[in-house]
Amino acid sequence: MTAAQSYAAEVHPVLRQAGAMDRAAANTDSLSRREAAREAAAEADFRDRISAVNNPDPVSTAVQHVELEGPAEVAEAARQVRAATTSLFRTLRRAGRSERVAGGIVPPDPERSWTRHEELLAAIERFTQAAQEHLNRRDHPRSDERPGRWARVPAFFSRSNARRTTT
Repeated sequence: MTAAQSYAAEVHPVLRQAGAMDRAAANTDSLSRREAAREAAAEADFRDRISAVNNPDPVSTAVQHVELEGPAEVAEAARQVRAATTSLFRTLRRAGRSERVAGGIVPPDPERSWTRHEELLAAIERFTQAAQEHLNRRDHPRSDERPGRWARVPAFFSRSNARRTTT
């Protein structure tokens, strides 16, 4: 959770610039030569800034730990955080670039970076809820559950049945 929150906070400052680059790429036909040169300089600056903060590796490492240690539902929530982080990472790397699809070239959506960031925040929230639920069940079991690995002892092993032996 900490690694994902740190990543989300680190990339937040570049989201506005990513959106501006996507808007500029969608409107490249209307740019003058001077504006195009200014956009190229802004893109180079953005690429440097995003390279400095766009590192999803700590999130992937943390998810691997959760996969090893956590229960299935918490591990699945962690994998969703990793997927959202990877999606945002790729979106930021593609900022200002059109996408090739079967029908041709599609200009970038200026809101896609913000959308991916919101998806990451939602995935972090789902992970937090899954982890809290697990920890609450573990630390505060219901009255019919016993903590630890021991199963309930069946009634025929109770002390009262043990006294009924014949001599």
